[in-house]
Amino acid sequence: YQATIDKLNYSIRLNKNNGQPVSKSSGEGEFLKYAFVSSILNLSKGKFSNEISFLSEPIVSPLVIDAPFSGLGANYTKQCADSIYEASEQLILMMLPEVLSSKKVAETIEKFIDKKYVIFFSTTEKTWDKEISSIDYDGEKIPIVKIDQPFTGSTLVEL
Repeated sequence: YQATIDKLNYSIRLNKNNGQPVSKSSGEGEFLKYAFVSSILNLSKGKFSNEISFLSEPIVSPLVIDAPFSGLGANYTKQCADSIYEASEQLILMMLPEVLSSKKVAETIEKFIDKKYVIFFSTTEKTWDKEISSIDYDGEKIPIVKIDQPFTGSTLVEL
């Protein structure tokens, strides 16, 4: 696949290798976002063929993506994960435990994971009207939201 820009209206389209356009879908939009982010990351790392005169030197910072790959089909997930990983100095993905443990995501990104962290949230609320995710931690299932606590706040724990 490759992205092309329409010279008339500057819209970006995703095309198959044979030049045929990919049908519009939310997955296509997600794929284009990853392609754009990868391009910016590679540009900031100096991976480009033309000399560019910057106003200031680009800085490579960690890339943080919340709910990555949620709108992508299985065929695009690996390609986007590979592209983003290769372009990033440091990649931080924020996702629910059940998303990380899903087969599609786990098989695709497991080889890229160096460290895993959990954000536990404590609240003074007496009830919680949303489903609470759990994570396997120290051999037992621990909810990531703890209600009826003496304080409200978050704790970051390395697994």
